[in-house]
Amino acid sequence: MKVYCPNCFYPNESDQELCEKCKMSLKWEDADFEKKLIRALEHPDPRTALMAANLLSNFKTKRSEAALIKVISSTSDPYLQAAALTSLSKISTSKTLSVFRKIARSGFLLPRLKAIEGIAKIGSLEEIKLLKELTKDKNFSIRNKAKEAIKIIENEYNIYDKAQNS
Repeated sequence: MKVYCPNCFYPNESDQELCEKCKMSLKWEDADFEKKLIRALEHPDPRTALMAANLLSNFKTKRSEAALIKVISSTSDPYLQAAALTSLSKISTSKTLSVFRKIARSGFLLPRLKAIEGIAKIGSLEEIKLLKELTKDKNFSIRNKAKEAIKIIENEYNIYDKAQNS
């Protein structure tokens, strides 16, 4: 089993007391794990940053939301951006929805797809207009994901049931 260093997040063997890389104690004594995960979003090892982005979805706080939004807007790593978008979709506020709208329109393919998934998960009927625009995107995957998202939102709001009962 691996134990991650609370200072540099280097993976160490569980029987070690000091980090192999930075020589700091491997004990996670000082409480604020969320703060450490936020700091790990800027870790030079991309695997550590990805892990931190994924784990931050467990904290539904404004602090985590702000850190994930910051990473989404500042990173050039599409995988980190996608992981942060996935975590952000579990926090779901109006602020996160505006981030999803922006990313869904342009950028790398994987983050765009994750943004559309986020819109489908937390969006309202108002988002269908944007999603319909995306069904005309030049990318096949974006078009299909937007169509799926429209169906999810329509099902959530029982649009088809209401139309059939009229």
